[in-house]
Amino acid sequence: MTTPTTITDVSGYGWGDLTYRTSDSDYHYYTHSWDSTPFAHDVRVKFTTGTGYNEWSDGNASGDPSTIDDNADGYVYCYNSTPTLLIKFLKPTTASWISAATNVPYVTWYFPDFVCGQTTSVGVTHTVAQSSSTTYYVYELGVGQIGTIIVGTGAYPSTLGSGNFPFTISSRTIQVINPGGAVIGTKVFSCDTLGSGRKVHSNFW
Repeated sequence: MTTPTTITDVSGYGWGDLTYRTSDSDYHYYTHSWDSTPFAHDVRVKFTTGTGYNEWSDGNASGDPSTIDDNADGYVYCYNSTPTLLIKFLKPTTASWISAATNVPYVTWYFPDFVCGQTTSVGVTHTVAQSSSTTYYVYELGVGQIGTIIVGTGAYPSTLGSGNFPFTISSRTIQVINPGGAVIGTKVFSCDTLGSGRKVHSNFW
């Protein structure tokens, strides 16, 4: 089933909302309730992947609208040749042809030009905003859990969660673990001697 079935027009011109009409091998077609065969006033969206995927365009060259602006501001603008704005609608972000985006949390390690005995920080960022906050766990191998990182909600990039952890011994391995128990980041810190310079080795996966 193709959804949405109705797309709200906010242009104020008076043509009214768009409704789903039909599909071919590449496009879904939307038109107005008053439009009839040969449906000269269609607009269409490409639902197959590749060039032009999820982009809106003119569905029938014989009638208006003649110019479609699939704009970066999130709206689709449909004009005639004058140009007069005939249709304006918010581009769907939830639709049958749009796959749900997958969140991929990634770890960022922050550290000043410290010597042993100072602190370092680690953060987690989500690639897709979540509807609720997520808690990640920070472990030191051989010691156990030393802290948590809470990533909040919000538009992408979502709120960065981070924590400060003391760097007080000559060598330590820190891991960040997701709520399911999987390791999403590891870093090995080492110092030549306490209170002196440091060497940092990193692993990410």
